[in-house]
Amino acid sequence: MSPSVADAAVLTPDLTARKAPRGTGITIRLDDIAQRTKDNKEILIVFSNKVYDLTKWAKFHPGGDLAVLHMNGRDATDAIIAYHPEWVMDKKMPHFCIGELAPHERTSSRKVSVGYRQLDEKLRKLGFYNTNYSFFIRELIKFVVLLVSGVYLVLRYPNVYGVLASALCFATLWWQAAFYAHDGEFFELFPSFPSHRENSIGAFANERSAKTIRSDR
Repeated sequence: MSPSVADAAVLTPDLTARKAPRGTGITIRLDDIAQRTKDNKEILIVFSNKVYDLTKWAKFHPGGDLAVLHMNGRDATDAIIAYHPEWVMDKKMPHFCIGELAPHERTSSRKVSVGYRQLDEKLRKLGFYNTNYSFFIRELIKFVVLLVSGVYLVLRYPNVYGVLASALCFATLWWQAAFYAHDGEFFELFPSFPSHRENSIGAFANERSAKTIRSDR
């Protein structure tokens, strides 16, 4: 279960060194957050004892606004660390900071949160989050082999067996290509690709999904 606002986070060492975001010095109490987020009138989240206003931006969230609404009025520190690259916390989030929790309302993280952040820091230092480009090159070679094999089989053996074998090659190619595209985005295979385009694509897709989910309720 995600920690509540009262379980405000103590960040790992690499995060505490971040530049203080906009809104530093403005104190916001927990009861203020509860009142402002009642019935989702505003969308406020807490990250590292700082309060962020995502009311106007939530609909543009690449992961969909439902993910943001789920954390409304709560401490989202662990979720943000787990699902977002560092550049989001460094360059994007400071623009939405409106203040910080009152000092007497800040509490230490629960043991599970501390353990998670220590593990996350260890994995980062070991390079587990770094993109393995050789893997993607090998996958591309595999795709070429499947494509050539599919064309060869259907041309060389124009019978039911050749067609079935060719169809299997193309089906495997299509299936694996979907994972390739997903992993390429997840591991930031093209980090120089304009992020606003990715965000627009993700926001559009998730907006359609969110509307479908709401209409089914």
